[in-house]
Amino acid sequence: RRFNSSTPVSLVASARSTTTEVLELTGRQPVSMYLKMDEDNLSDYQCFLRQQIEIFEANADDLQYNAQKMNKAVVLGQVGIRCKHCAHIDPWI
Repeated sequence: RRFNSSTPVSLVASARSTTTEVLELTGRQPVSMYLKMDEDNLSDYQCFLRQQIEIFEANADDLQYNAQKMNKAVVLGQVGIRCKHCAHIDPWI
């Protein structure tokens, strides 16, 4: 089943979970994996790579993009990592 941004969050949560509780998102924006203090401990290349990665909270739109080789389905509110430049691209294209 595919979900979109108009699908009620409670419906998505119940479809992906064995419990009937209604899950709520924190609504936090993605955060860069890079920290200024990384420059003290990591190489320039490692710092550059960390600047391209963001930590995000899975929302209703993300639930439909489960990778085929994943052991577990993406869960609403799950924390993940992704390329900040590819975050807006539909993975099915």
